[in-house]
Amino acid sequence: MKKVKKIVLKTVKQEKKRLSEDEKLLADLSREQILDLADASGRKLGFLLALSPLEDKIKESIMDILELATPAQLDKFSEMLELSYLESGNKELEESFKKEVEQIKTTFDEKEKALEEETLFILEQIENKTLKINV
Repeated sequence: MKKVKKIVLKTVKQEKKRLSEDEKLLADLSREQILDLADASGRKLGFLLALSPLEDKIKESIMDILELATPAQLDKFSEMLELSYLESGNKELEESFKKEVEQIKTTFDEKEKALEEETLFILEQIENKTLKINV
């Protein structure tokens, strides 16, 4: 958890610095709004990077490279990390869903078989009673 916090804090600082330098491009926003935006973007990027399956050394190298990135590059990288995260989560969710469906099907099949056996038993009893009446 300390590594995640460290990565998040470092990317927040980097994002604040980057957005502060780009204030001219964001003239319609107040300085406070820009810093809030930088904080949110940095936290998101740091969180996604911390959760990525990359080795820590690679993550640290990426953070160093991100200091030199343009806003567009940072946005693109953030999108890529988010897609990667969502895809990995979907695989786990898909496996979980698949297991759950299989379990439901097994339970359904067992209940269906039990009902079928019970129905056959009842039909046999009715048939036996009908035979006794006809005799």
